Amino acid sequence: TIASTRPLPPKRTYEDGEIFPFLGESVTIRIRRGEGVPFLRSGDELIITIPGEYTRYYEEKTIKEIISGYFAEELYKFSKPVFTRYADILQIPVPPIKIRDQKTKWGTCTPRSIILNLRLCMAPCHIIEYVIVHELAHKIHPNHSPRYWSLVERLMPDYKVRREYLKNHGYEWVL
Repeated sequence: TIASTRPLPPKRTYEDGEIFPFLGESVTIRIRRGEGVPFLRSGDELIITIPGEYTRYYEEKTIKEIISGYFAEELYKFSKPVFTRYADILQIPVPPIKIRDQKTKWGTCTPRSIILNLRLCMAPCHIIEYVIVHELAHKIHPNHSPRYWSLVERLMPDYKVRREYLKNHGYEWVL
């Protein structure tokens, strides 16, 4: 038997007071029951309002959906200027940006767009920036050739440190 040395990812409970990593900091989930807007950000808290009559199953599902929606919105807002900055350096148009909850990939470059993993919203900002540079470089070199890595290094001289961080900590970012 081969045992993994990596600790298990956190198990989410979607309960009041749970803390999620968020753009290099953290956000505390506050659950309210009743009527109102689905979520409201107040300082380091994300206040989520759910209907009072929900069973625990629907409550958990709804809370996860609301957190996911909020994280996707914030990841997009953070990413857009980063995409613009590096696309300008590469002299290419900013591709359409999509946010998806992907199981295995942090980013995907398609001929039409770049997809970022929703869970990146839980990473420190410099790691999100690395994934964006990695995917934008594929618009120039659609492979992982030496020329590709040379371009990534030109754009981000410390990319290896960031890539290593992603490898070592990515499992922690669970929704």
